[in-house]
Amino acid sequence: TSVTDNIGNTDTVATATGATMSMPMGDLTVGLGYGSATDTNTETSVGATVGYVAGGGTLTLGYGQSSLNGGDATYMGATYVMSLDADTSLSLGYNSTKDASNSNTAAEVAISRSLGGGASAFLDVKNVSGDGSNTGTAFAIGSSVAF
Repeated sequence: TSVTDNIGNTDTVATATGATMSMPMGDLTVGLGYGSATDTNTETSVGATVGYVAGGGTLTLGYGQSSLNGGDATYMGATYVMSLDADTSLSLGYNSTKDASNSNTAAEVAISRSLGGGASAFLDVKNVSGDGSNTGTAFAIGSSVAF
């Protein structure tokens, strides 16, 4: 690869545009998004989210649709994140995706705990089911350190 291949090519026909906006509306936070990419094909995506403080945590609902070259895709999901105490947080999530050839759902539970000094420990379990090729259950336990 030459140096000129790594420099921005301004004469290409590929373009991408997008915009997002979120705004508090009383107890809710509403978000909207749009994205479009064009090269030899055009793909567009639109989506919306609504967040609500409930039961000591935040519930977020989302919905989106994409027009892709291989067909349309629709996705929706929900997450609930809350603090169990000053150092521990719990996150629950669910989403569903349907495109031209596959329909999948995913459920995830994660818990993390700050250990102090920038260190934390986490546990994460995710299950994906449906007719796609990436189905199954994943389990992770570990730690992380931030400097």
